[in-house]
Amino acid sequence: MMKDKVNYYTDGFSGLLKGAVELDNQHHVAEMTIAGNKITLRILDFNCEVKRNYMDMLALKKVIFSSDLDYFLLFGLELNGSMHMRLGGNGRFNDYSYSVQGFLKSKSHLNENISFSRISVFGEGLKKWSGCTRRLERIIGAGLMNQLPDDDDCTEFEKNIKGLGRIGLYYSFKLGGLSGLHTVGLSVKPNFSITFENGIDLDDLIKHYVDLYMILRFLIGGSIDIDEVKVYSSSHLFRDGADFYFAEKKNSGNRSEMGFFIPYSTPFHDDSENEFPTLIWDSYFNCNNDNTREMIKKYVSYTMVNNSEEKFLGFYRVLEQMTLEKSSYVDEKKLEDFLRENKSNFKKSFPDASISDFFRAIKRANKAKNNTESCIHHFISGFSESIIMQLGLKKIPINEICTSRNRIIHQPLFQESDERVFRFMKITEGLVVLAILKNLCISIEKIERIALYNGLQHAFS
Repeated sequence: MMKDKVNYYTDGFSGLLKGAVELDNQHHVAEMTIAGNKITLRILDFNCEVKRNYMDMLALKKVIFSSDLDYFLLFGLELNGSMHMRLGGNGRFNDYSYSVQGFLKSKSHLNENISFSRISVFGEGLKKWSGCTRRLERIIGAGLMNQLPDDDDCTEFEKNIKGLGRIGLYYSFKLGGLSGLHTVGLSVKPNFSITFENGIDLDDLIKHYVDLYMILRFLIGGSIDIDEVKVYSSSHLFRDGADFYFAEKKNSGNRSEMGFFIPYSTPFHDDSENEFPTLIWDSYFNCNNDNTREMIKKYVSYTMVNNSEEKFLGFYRVLEQMTLEKSSYVDEKKLEDFLRENKSNFKKSFPDASISDFFRAIKRANKAKNNTESCIHHFISGFSESIIMQLGLKKIPINEICTSRNRIIHQPLFQESDERVFRFMKITEGLVVLAILKNLCISIEKIERIALYNGLQHAFS
């Protein structure tokens, strides 16, 4: 038997839920299995009661599943297999098996067209990241005096982001119980929330959740150790919020190789929250800054890979994209005109050659004035002399790194030593972090402090 309230993030729940799915206003027998991070759904169709054909079932991406008094809105469905068989004379049985990316769960009846107004993320990593602020001190102080905290203190910060809505760090609390650092007489839980400017559908909710998850994971330097995600509807369909489950991938050691960490506040009473570079939020969530957001998401994804060579190649690709500078030997328009005007002369001089391929090669070579190595050199030179010296950026063997990467990619029989790959992986990750901080519009002075706080100089030694 399931207990009344299951936390799918922290309880390690594994089990089989029997119930029904709703398709075309009809209910059909179904089973949902949860085993660790894997969710599967079976839809059992007796005597072709499901009116959809195979292609429709293949295209099914979300569905309502109900079990006992719980409703689940399953999303990210992928058909893994199906079975079709005859039973007796006219009987038929169809069995469809899906993998499921995640779900919403509520005691209220769900539908596929819910408009969402807010999402809130809770986790142990957030507690460490939010640190010990003056507001948290006052909340805990109120608890010691058996008083409720002021409403203003329950909002650590809020920020309006054009085109998105309002983001913020908030504290929720409940009376009684003692468990962990954030509990003295009352239990305090920080959460990071987005209140959307306008109601959004499920697809956009998932997109914004991934965006939020990735920036928090970047700032925390490892998994968020999520223990709860709540979503709220514009129509107040579920007053206390619905549970949102999207399995969190945890890498070995639960940290990136660098253990990079940009805390909102330290665990000490030092007012460090006032020093947090708040421009990060504008730079990351700005709808016109998709490239930076995508680079951060790619970087975070590579930190979750366990193979050093894959990480090295991944970080290198991100670094290549973030430091790329378009340049050419001659003006591209003038070269285009010159080649077009002299096309007949080239054909006469080289009758056996493919002139179109030749022209493409010329134009491609013209754009290659700055290769990856020179772009990385130029990127490093953009920092102050102080940060270059303190981090040892001039000592980075950029040529060796680029050569090693090219050999791994282009020479299948070439094998680099594990020690060398690991060293180059750490260096490229460090450079990617610097590039990200720069793209987030953080001042050079703060980048220097953040880099030294995290011991980034050791990655380049």
